[in-house]
Amino acid sequence: MHHARPKEVTIPATYFESPNKESIKFDHLNEQWEVYWFEHNKLHAKPFPVKKFGIERSKINAEIFLRELKESGRYRGKLEQMKSNVASVIWDERLQMWMCMETGKGYSASKHGVEGAKKLAEKDAMRSREKIEKYRKEIDEIVMGNSSS
Repeated sequence: MHHARPKEVTIPATYFESPNKESIKFDHLNEQWEVYWFEHNKLHAKPFPVKKFGIERSKINAEIFLRELKESGRYRGKLEQMKSNVASVIWDERLQMWMCMETGKGYSASKHGVEGAKKLAEKDAMRSREKIEKYRKEIDEIVMGNSSS
């Protein structure tokens, strides 16, 4: 009475290729297309599940949503926001945070916002540089003091 009724579905090989590699991605774990964008300096994502919309419609809905974001002016790409003026401050895409390489501290974009986290990491890097310069001066004074004796 309750036998399994497997359903075979043929999906084209190109189905998993994103129409916009920067903003639309397929999530294999949750079987959904997701649209990523920045708004108010925070990363947002909207899912379009295959179970809800169907195989083809989920991808089409993701493309339509991205187009609507761009037309309304809400869409911001990530490239202009992911660079810092401080060389030791970098954006970690996987963790979604700004990292200060001098101190090893990271500041989450979801907690502080993209720009807020960036400013905190840059401030951290500047403080670290000031400390280094202070210690270098102290060491130079000690070395110069010992060499003159």
